[in-house]
Amino acid sequence: MRIRSWIAAAALALTAPAWALPVTKVEWVQRTGTTNGTDAVEIWLRLTTHADASPLFLDGSTTSFDAKDFETLSNRGFARIDRIYNSGATSFGRGDNFCPPPPARGCSDAASPWRFQFNRGADSFFAAQAEHLAAGQSRDYLFATFTPKNGAVAPGIYSLGNAELSLGVDGVDVDGNRLAFSLRLGATCGEGAADCAFSRTVTAVPEPATAALMGLGLLGMVMARNWRRQRPG
Repeated sequence: MRIRSWIAAAALALTAPAWALPVTKVEWVQRTGTTNGTDAVEIWLRLTTHADASPLFLDGSTTSFDAKDFETLSNRGFARIDRIYNSGATSFGRGDNFCPPPPARGCSDAASPWRFQFNRGADSFFAAQAEHLAAGQSRDYLFATFTPKNGAVAPGIYSLGNAELSLGVDGVDVDGNRLAFSLRLGATCGEGAADCAFSRTVTAVPEPATAALMGLGLLGMVMARNWRRQRPG
């Protein structure tokens, strides 16, 4: 039964109308790095249009759509489009630990060391954009942040499996029922991609006493060096 269901799903995917929006790519701006466990971790995504693509408009209009796109929405049951908006999502793979896996409630779990928040301020993809991306153009967006919420985060490697950018479409069918559909512009980790997760290595922060001893040691080395220089030859 599972095999039959998989074959049926694959057949539907192959026969479904293709979107004709400009070809785009989404990637991490800085996939790996280090942090001290007390600072917020910023997730930046880069959206790029193919060099031979038509412009991509992100202003909430259907300017980037063509007849095939409207045909696809019609096949999805849309009789009217009410809103087009910039959207996005994250997903965690096996072993990803920025947020605890089920049965925990992800980053909203009280025990989670990080608080996750999509960026809706400056450099956000989700704000209504007046500009567009021309063919071959790239733009970087501050997608989201992980912020320590229970004090300093323990040293270790923290990872996030995937992030994607999309265009959301809201509308109604012929009977006036609400409909929603999401068109993916791109994802950082496509199918079969390996070693593509976003990660940050949290390094240990020295204890105050240890830091003080290190400072005294360095000061002593400097004083000893100056004393040797000042001794008569």
